[in-house]
Amino acid sequence: MIKRITIIAGLLLAVIGLLGLAAPHFMGLSLSSSQSMLYLSSGLMALFFGLLAPPAAYRMFAIIVGGFYTALGVAGLGLGEPRLSIIPGQLVFETLDHLFHLLLGTVVLTVAWSGRMAGPVSAPATNK
Repeated sequence: MIKRITIIAGLLLAVIGLLGLAAPHFMGLSLSSSQSMLYLSSGLMALFFGLLAPPAAYRMFAIIVGGFYTALGVAGLGLGEPRLSIIPGQLVFETLDHLFHLLLGTVVLTVAWSGRMAGPVSAPATNK
């Protein structure tokens, strides 16, 4: 499950990053090039870890990325303003971004903390 959510989050972030670079105002979004690069790079890293890394590595990556995006969402919402400016004019997050970060981060973090790294466990063999 952790591997699957890491890959899904990676695809989602990479697609949003590419959309932000190609069409920054797609569907009313306001994605800066810095924001798009953040999404694209974290998405590509998530895909790398989800597809190629061993279970302990992709679980740790999911915890770090989930924690980062959760903290970013909480910081954005907690400051009480609709805009969070990390780098003025370059990396500015708005309310929709805060909600996206919070949702993505908590889902990834919850799945990573659940600790389920393998597929379904088969029934134990019986001795007859």
